[in-house]
Amino acid sequence: MEALNKYKVFENLQQAKKTLRDLHIEETNPNFIKLKTMLANNMGYMGKFTEWLFKDREEFSQLQEIYTELQKINLDKPIAEFKKAEDLYDYIQSKGIGSKVNQVIKALPSRAREYVNDELKQLIQLNTEHADLLIDFYSKKGGKYSKLGQAALLKDTRAFLENAMGEFNLETIKKTLSGLNIEIVYESPELLMVSVGDYDASCKIGSRHWCLATSKHMWDNYVDGTTKQYFIWDFTKDISNKEHMIGATIGLNNKIKNAHWADDSRVNNPEQVFADL
Repeated sequence: MEALNKYKVFENLQQAKKTLRDLHIEETNPNFIKLKTMLANNMGYMGKFTEWLFKDREEFSQLQEIYTELQKINLDKPIAEFKKAEDLYDYIQSKGIGSKVNQVIKALPSRAREYVNDELKQLIQLNTEHADLLIDFYSKKGGKYSKLGQAALLKDTRAFLENAMGEFNLETIKKTLSGLNIEIVYESPELLMVSVGDYDASCKIGSRHWCLATSKHMWDNYVDGTTKQYFIWDFTKDISNKEHMIGATIGLNNKIKNAHWADDSRVNNPEQVFADL
């Protein structure tokens, strides 16, 4: 195993050096030296990080941020499988959210835990900002669901979250927008669409699954002066439904460049989805 790890490190270093040669960059380049220093304990990452830094022209500070987050998880797949730095960041975020969901579920007594289903997991996953409150609720009140069953657990969890965040409707969401750099584009009892003016606003009201709501670097990548960012809430959907919220990046020509549901899954055929809203 040790020999295999040494080979992988060697292979990654060679990949990094090849990237430099292809781009006619010297190995004495200050940023390459900084990268080697940063990854000194994880040289197996050198190949991809060098590619992202010099070929994809990602900012060094952004790679620092990604590496800091990377050290908090157990990366259970080869780094070579991540085409872009953002792909790795998204994976790290999803692992962190998955860990939060597991922590919440483990707060339930074992007999009540038997009633956890995919719908409940998704409900918790889409509302992990309230994970600590749910953990406290489950640890104190969760025992009763071993008798009340699955339907009651799901119903009471939804009611608890709605009480914590306020009922999911136009009035409640508009209250969260107060003082933020946003512009309301459209509102009705069924739908709210806002233009988001800066990262601070995105961080406060965006889905925890969206990288542009958790990383200033990622926000800058999406909103670069040629695009605008929009958040849409669909009040006809339940908060356990990923389609209750959309984040959309739109170019100056009104072309939708990116669109994601609340769980960060990509919106297929976004033009049609927007037309149906």
